[in-house]
Amino acid sequence: MSVANNNGYITDPLDIPDNDNFHYANLSKTGLFPESDIREIKYHTHFNAHNLSVLHLARVIDNKPAFKIMKSIITIHETLGYMPPGLMEVRREILEKLLMLCKCAGIENYDALNGAF
Repeated sequence: MSVANNNGYITDPLDIPDNDNFHYANLSKTGLFPESDIREIKYHTHFNAHNLSVLHLARVIDNKPAFKIMKSIITIHETLGYMPPGLMEVRREILEKLLMLCKCAGIENYDALNGAF
C-alpha cells in the first residue's frame, strides 16, 4: 500500500514504518520549518484530519515517542469509529509539547507552523 496519494500526502499513517528513510528537519541548524511540511499540515487540518497533522509534525521533527503515540491514537480512532474526548485531550497535549519544542528551537517561521493547526 502506498504511503502517499496523488498529492504526495499521507493516506494511511499506519503504513509508515517507525524507522523509515524520511529526511527529518534539523530545526536547530536551519532555523526554519520546511514550507512543504507546513503546507501538508494545513492540508490535513483543512480536511479535519487533526491526528494526521500532529503525526506529521512529530515525524518531521523526529520525535519518536509522539509519533508512536499518535499512530496508536489513530488506530483507536479508526477502530472505534469516533474520537473519544480523552484521546482529543492527549492529542492536544502532544501538539502543545511538539510546538513548544519547535518554539524553543527558535525557528523563524513558528507563527506559520502554529497557524497551520
